[in-house]
Amino acid sequence: MIRTTLAMIYHELHLAGKLGGGDSWREIEKHLDMALVMIDSQVLPEATFHLTRALSQVTTIGQRAMTVLKDQGLI
Repeated sequence: MIRTTLAMIYHELHLAGKLGGGDSWREIEKHLDMALVMIDSQVLPEATFHLTRALSQVTTIGQRAMTVLKDQGLI
């Protein structure tokens, strides 16, 4: 179930990367790829590391987007 959920998230990230561009999304995809490999290999501590890195980068992108929207008076 976890692998299926991560695969769905991966596809959403891929779409976001195509729409938004930027290297940040590709870096997130790399971490998610590695997490999936680690899950398949049953090396869960390493999977957790890569998932945490991906989540941190997504949070950073979201924070940057909110800053831009706030600076432009859109929120």
